[in-house]
Amino acid sequence: MLRWTRLLLLLSVFAFAGAEAQAISMVVSPVSTASLIVRANKVHGYEFQVTQAISVTALGFWDSSQDGLGSTHDVGLWLLDQTPLGSVTVPSGTAGTLDGDFRYASLGAAVVLSPGNTYVIGGTSGAVDTLLANTPPVLQPIFTLVRQRSASSPPLFFPTGSTGCCTTVSLQYTPVPEPSGAALLAVAAGIACIRPRRRWSSAG
Repeated sequence: MLRWTRLLLLLSVFAFAGAEAQAISMVVSPVSTASLIVRANKVHGYEFQVTQAISVTALGFWDSSQDGLGSTHDVGLWLLDQTPLGSVTVPSGTAGTLDGDFRYASLGAAVVLSPGNTYVIGGTSGAVDTLLANTPPVLQPIFTLVRQRSASSPPLFFPTGSTGCCTTVSLQYTPVPEPSGAALLAVAAGIACIRPRRRWSSAG
């Protein structure tokens, strides 16, 4: 009976420690719709930093009415030195995952962002969907907005302009867990389950 109790404890602790955290949107919703514009053939985005390590799982574009995008939008993520970290194409219509005011497409592999680095996210505006003008994005507390960025070009590329106009893009992330009490409990429970077997082996 004691062995089964220890085994159940071990399994429950591992399940708790390995539970997947829910993704969080970088830009806080709802987004104001006070000033809407359409700007074709532009790349708009933000330069930012993080105060803790995060794992980015998806990139997204603003769906002003949450009823579907009128066109596809390419969204990319870079280091400040223009090293690409990942990109997606957010599909038109309602195919992208809606979270708050943004529709997301998943990255092929998660990208870890760390404190001490500066990053840039940007997306193509297209000629159909409206953008929120003259309003900096409101970000989750772990993000520091350095500046908005923009560039004039139809394809997606690093927005070199150091000024920007629009709230357009966001990312989804989960915090990178630090060594926690749950992980330590899992190790301790594993040791507790193994020790009796070792004592019986020694006695035999």
